[in-house]
Amino acid sequence: MKKMIAAAMLMAMAVTTHAQDNDDRDAVHMPTTTERNFAMLSGYVNIRDYAYLPNKAFVKFELNNVAQYEEIKNGLDTIVAALLHDIAFYKDSLKSDGGNVWIDYAIDEKLGVKKLRFKKYPPDGDIFVNKKGDVAKLKIEQDTVRILVRHYPLVPALPDNARRREKNYQRLEHYQVYQVTFCVNSYEDVARITADKQSLWHAIDTLVATKKEGTVNRPYKFPSSSRYNPYATSTVKDKYLASFADVRFKRYPGLVTTDDGRAWNALKRADEFTMNANFGIGLMRNVLAPYAELGFELSRSNGRMFNNKYQRFRYRVYGSCYFAFEHNAADNSYKTLPNWFVNADLGDNNDLFAGVGYMVKGNGGYFTGTTVKAFMNVRLLKKGLTLSPELIFTNDFKQVFPGLTLKVF
Repeated sequence: MKKMIAAAMLMAMAVTTHAQDNDDRDAVHMPTTTERNFAMLSGYVNIRDYAYLPNKAFVKFELNNVAQYEEIKNGLDTIVAALLHDIAFYKDSLKSDGGNVWIDYAIDEKLGVKKLRFKKYPPDGDIFVNKKGDVAKLKIEQDTVRILVRHYPLVPALPDNARRREKNYQRLEHYQVYQVTFCVNSYEDVARITADKQSLWHAIDTLVATKKEGTVNRPYKFPSSSRYNPYATSTVKDKYLASFADVRFKRYPGLVTTDDGRAWNALKRADEFTMNANFGIGLMRNVLAPYAELGFELSRSNGRMFNNKYQRFRYRVYGSCYFAFEHNAADNSYKTLPNWFVNADLGDNNDLFAGVGYMVKGNGGYFTGTTVKAFMNVRLLKKGLTLSPELIFTNDFKQVFPGLTLKVF
């Protein structure tokens, strides 16, 4: 019975952190009640791409999957025509005196409704230009038109092999959502943009052609962002400066979280396999002993926001040793008594780790018989200092006592 209770405690400590990471409800940041009607939830965005178009306009695409680009090519012009028709009653109110407007248009095929929202912003002062005596009032800020579509897809969301593998997408095969946001000089320009199919379709085809296989088949696990600007003229050769420069095309290994292209280069999330070591001091029963560990770590990128930060989940296997010393009074010499454990832990690099260890060799009588420990790694500093409270089961699980280890690096 004691062995069963101890094993249950070890398993509970080991899986707690991993269960929190897999709860996708926490990864979806809920907007306000009003915004929820007009904005796509962040947890459903697997693709966020940007395309720059003529006259300084650009479009932001936020999708569940790559296949929705085909939906956009086939139906966006019709949606825009319906939008301009539906806002005709409010057209006089949208006339601005140098300010800008934000129009939200939400279409829900499941409910059979359309929703509209208008937000108007005054100009930051009256701005004029004087050219050879001719004075004209300027509008500096662009208008924004955001279209949210909850729809029944015309094409499969994922390839056949991916649909069988991705259970999360089975429920989305008949009901999906995507969002297209236009930033234009005037909201009426959206009709011109969608009518110019050559420019818009070329941008979409470019974005689709550059998606990796993982994003096509498993978009939730491999989210992606790209930026396409055929009008860019940057020729920066320095790799560091080029990451900030305005280039014709750039793909990012994850979702960008800001519309400011200068910050996008900071997104770099890739799996890593490393060997690392830690040193410190540990408490063995009533003795403070030097401590060292060496092992291998697999750091996996989630690619999702959780508690306002990106997660890098870590799996680690390593050997650790507590070094005790025995004094021989006869010749005034010391003998090293290593106590070796094999350990495995898992957790998020930003928060807690949980793990278990098994003693493979003991010396000095500190541990006897079968010895197992469960522990939590609490990061005291972002880098460099970790505190590990432990619960040690020894003497074939007949004895239990606490331990504590302080690790550096």
